[in-house]
Amino acid sequence: MKKIKDIVLSNDPEIHARSVLFFDDKNEIQRKNKKQFITTKEATLTVIFEDDSTLELYAPKNYKFDGATIPCGIGKGNMKLQIPSLFHDILCDTHSLVNYDRKLADTIFKECLIKCGVNKIVAQWMYINVELYQKFFCDWSKDG
Repeated sequence: MKKIKDIVLSNDPEIHARSVLFFDDKNEIQRKNKKQFITTKEATLTVIFEDDSTLELYAPKNYKFDGATIPCGIGKGNMKLQIPSLFHDILCDTHSLVNYDRKLADTIFKECLIKCGVNKIVAQWMYINVELYQKFFCDWSKDG
């Protein structure tokens, strides 16, 4: 697996929580509860590897995602975790961006957490949880 040298965020995606409104129907409430966050500006995350190759991840305006779904509720509401979660969700939606390499996607998440100021021990704990969840509950095969 490629080793990451640096991660650079271009533009702030301006992440907001999606509020349930009194006139939302049952289906809309379920959609908002499943994907609780939305970007209001586009952003790009550039992953620079030690061999100086790069990976560009694009977050479009109005991209809806679930935020950091971590056990014990550590992720929900902590905006420091939302940019790493945003780009990890993009990788989970489009496995081909990392050539179906689940471990690389999870490593990008961890390194992005650290870059966003999350304590290295917390970032490692979150990485392990995400790694285990992805390994047992998500299909990263090319046929999946």
